[in-house]
Amino acid sequence: MASLVKQLDKVVAANSKQKMASVVNFLGEETDDVISDAKKFGKQHKVKNVALVVPRPSLNGPPSFKVNEQAELTVMLYKGRRIVGNYALAAGKLDAKKIKQIVKDATTLVK
Repeated sequence: MASLVKQLDKVVAANSKQKMASVVNFLGEETDDVISDAKKFGKQHKVKNVALVVPRPSLNGPPSFKVNEQAELTVMLYKGRRIVGNYALAAGKLDAKKIKQIVKDATTLVK
């Protein structure tokens, strides 16, 4: 996940004039632990342009997120408050090819 966030961080910075934004929602059972994990992740990976947040409820996020509970990682792409891409990935399925595709798809949203 760190590789994806780092690449999105660069893409958001490069597209700041187009008001591109990126948010990573950290989910989990113990909200305080999840908040701590999000802070550590941000510091460790020097994230500057991607918002790292813990929604409430934090287990699966708000119901409107419609997060696939079986997925280890869910990436949603929004444009105009509408989901235009949804990647629900099982454990170990976020590889370089998938990261490249997600970043490419995200980049096309500002063109």
